[in-house]
Amino acid sequence: MSRFNTRTARPAASSPVATTGERAATFEGAEGHLRDSKSELFLLAVSNFVGTETFYEKGGARDDRYTQLIRKLAIDDPDLRSA
Repeated sequence: MSRFNTRTARPAASSPVATTGERAATFEGAEGHLRDSKSELFLLAVSNFVGTETFYEKGGARDDRYTQLIRKLAIDDPDLRSA
């Protein structure tokens, strides 16, 4: 919106998405960065349409990955359970 586009406006200083610092190959063979489990869960939670296939992943496989991340973080990070 143009009313927020001012000379003093600055971008956000942080993001809820973080990487592990490790690098890996992407699906197409380029260099990429691995996300930590919390970041992966965050991105799936805000962008996952249950059962919908994406270009790189079948809907069922994506839903299974989402379920596994929830189960893993529920045990590994008890602070998330109370959030």
